[in-house]
Amino acid sequence: MPRVRVDPRDGESTVELSGGDARHVVKVLRLKAGDPVTAFDGKGGEWSATIATATPSRVTLALGEARRAVAESPCR
Repeated sequence: MPRVRVDPRDGESTVELSGGDARHVVKVLRLKAGDPVTAFDGKGGEWSATIATATPSRVTLALGEARRAVAESPCR
């Protein structure tokens, strides 16, 4: 599942990406509204998310359940 870095505010259920981040999601990853992604904040937070709207200039993610990111590799 694709991972997308976000900067969520406490209590918000949606997050918007713009500029290069939105363009990358739509043009490079070729994701569209309804596609599932994993959103993360780079500080250990992670959410299941769904793309609500997607254009090359703006992507809106609907955040789902918050969970703690697992950093350990599954390889042993």
